[in-house]
Amino acid sequence: MNDLSPAQKEAYARAKSSVVDLFSFELRHSAFPQPIRMISYDCDVRVRLEDYAPANPGEVVDFMGVAFKAPQESINTEPGNNFSVSVGGISSQALPYLAVASDSLEPISATVRYVALDTRLLRKRDQVPRLDAVIGVSRPSEMQVKNVSVSMLVVQMTLGFTNLSGRTLDV
Repeated sequence: MNDLSPAQKEAYARAKSSVVDLFSFELRHSAFPQPIRMISYDCDVRVRLEDYAPANPGEVVDFMGVAFKAPQESINTEPGNNFSVSVGGISSQALPYLAVASDSLEPISATVRYVALDTRLLRKRDQVPRLDAVIGVSRPSEMQVKNVSVSMLVVQMTLGFTNLSGRTLDV
């Protein structure tokens, strides 16, 4: 494959793909009846969680499709890397729980995953999302919500690592 012609290289570079990488997060708190799961897509996505997931390990769960842009994590040498997420169109059922949790002293735990999704395998919006549309899930990052601001239209959150010694690299 190292001996590709310029035309072949151009063809590979221009090849269309139906696979998209999506940002998802799961919020957990004792005030929540169940974890709040959201994904940056226009419809719900069904994902099988890891066997060691903090909630519903090994189970297939639905992530609510919500309009938000995947944040860019700023990697630097300073401890406590953070990133912000602005979520619009969040379910009205989730807003009261987020408001109560943000006022408590107990931190909101968050699990961040990147999900590779083949959009050709999704069904129409009115049907149950297909599990086989998910072709890969990144190793999750365990974080905490360091700051949350809840309004009628948008939830603004700052997520961050609380224990940097727990972060490991896949080498």
